[in-house]
Amino acid sequence: MSKEEFQWKREWQNGVRQGGTMNIRAMNENLLAIKTVLDKYKIPFVLIGGGLLGVIREGHFLNHDYDLDLACFAGTDRHDHWKMKWVKNELENLSFTIVDNSYCRIKTDFFIRNKERVDIFWFEKIDKEWIYNNTLRYPAYFFDELDEVNFLNTKFKVPKNPKKFLEYTYGKDWRIEKKEDYLQNLNPREVKKRKNK
Repeated sequence: MSKEEFQWKREWQNGVRQGGTMNIRAMNENLLAIKTVLDKYKIPFVLIGGGLLGVIREGHFLNHDYDLDLACFAGTDRHDHWKMKWVKNELENLSFTIVDNSYCRIKTDFFIRNKERVDIFWFEKIDKEWIYNNTLRYPAYFFDELDEVNFLNTKFKVPKNPKKFLEYTYGKDWRIEKKEDYLQNLNPREVKKRKNK
């Protein structure tokens, strides 16, 4: 690991809860604050990962989760990622710590407040897939049209057919609680193997 990568890794962990359970109240407040600012700049985002899993399966975030994942969309003619400097300024004014991701080529923005971290993954559309950093890949239909869920008395965008999305991400047993990470689609070769079964 290079000096720059080490520095970046240290920064995105700085101020973040290490272990224990999620402060769900703080994470709810973080999500609502981020939504307010992203909506102000008309940057669409989607709940994904463990956050979506908790909202759909439990009606709240998972206690054992360590962050909240959101998807935004780069490479579109809207150029939403260009507006992030204004978003970051406003969130800093709301006491968020913003991690500078210029140390490495990861396409993620990190926002930390009250020891809880929200990650924004920037997906790009390539052919018929939305891809993040060539590690998370989803068929385009999950993000080309979006569904909504009511959470925290607010409407949030979620992937089209969120239960099918969760099955694609976590497997057919996504409704069964697991304490460890178990994303199915991190390796593109594994995704192809699953499709061929």
